[in-house]
Amino acid sequence: MAISYHVGSRKKLFAQLVQQVYAGVGHEPPDGTPVEKVSFLLERYCRTVITHPNLAKCIFSDMSLLSNQLVSLTKLVGDNLILCGLARADVDTLVGIVVDYTHGFSFSAAAYAPADSEWSGGIKAQTMNDFRRGLSWILERISAGESTQKKRESRSSP
Repeated sequence: MAISYHVGSRKKLFAQLVQQVYAGVGHEPPDGTPVEKVSFLLERYCRTVITHPNLAKCIFSDMSLLSNQLVSLTKLVGDNLILCGLARADVDTLVGIVVDYTHGFSFSAAAYAPADSEWSGGIKAQTMNDFRRGLSWILERISAGESTQKKRESRSSP
């Protein structure tokens, strides 16, 4: 009763919890290349989802819980991918790919995370290395694709 008196409905409680847990995930990352910034943003988000997987599931089941931080995160990822020189249509596709990868990875890692001393806050260091390796594989395709496109353009121009 006391919680509902101070917070209101269950939905308001979850909205406040989402706001608190995801605070900062939509903030501009420190200096770096656009690819480094995308990696930083998605790793920070991945850690949050792994640490609080049930809250992420609540967001997926009720999209009205989606906070401004999560909307900002998606925009920042897209903005940084544009700085990589990709066309807007390609950016939208790539944002979808890296966000899907991050969600799949984080939910899988959270489901596996045993409650023992080997894990720090639910996240094993090796787990984040695996995440980075997979994300790097995806993001490396940006510069490879960009180089290939520039070569094609230079060959076709008189």
